[in-house]
Amino acid sequence: MIVAFFTIAQMGGTADPVALAGGIGTALVTTFWGLLIAIPALSVFAVVRNRIDAAGSEGAREVEQILMRFRPGGAGSPVAALRAEANGAEAMTGTSHSNANNTGTEA
Repeated sequence: MIVAFFTIAQMGGTADPVALAGGIGTALVTTFWGLLIAIPALSVFAVVRNRIDAAGSEGAREVEQILMRFRPGGAGSPVAALRAEANGAEAMTGTSHSNANNTGTEA
């Protein structure tokens, strides 16, 4: 389009359509090549961005699982293992140590 407007300026404001056709053709060709490059590049960008997002989410999940081992009562911690063991023993014997006001009588 730059060439087309330059042609209009050279002819004093009135341009011959044949003279403008060269500039318009150049503009169309450059637009075509620009779109030919931009559309696949945008698609590749979207795929790469989604993979990066997925990797970041997976990394965050892994870090969260690792940190759960160090939290009191978290899955995999020694406290959680002891609680699970105590709950299993209570289920087998039918006793519960969680009631602080255990009088030995049942209501």
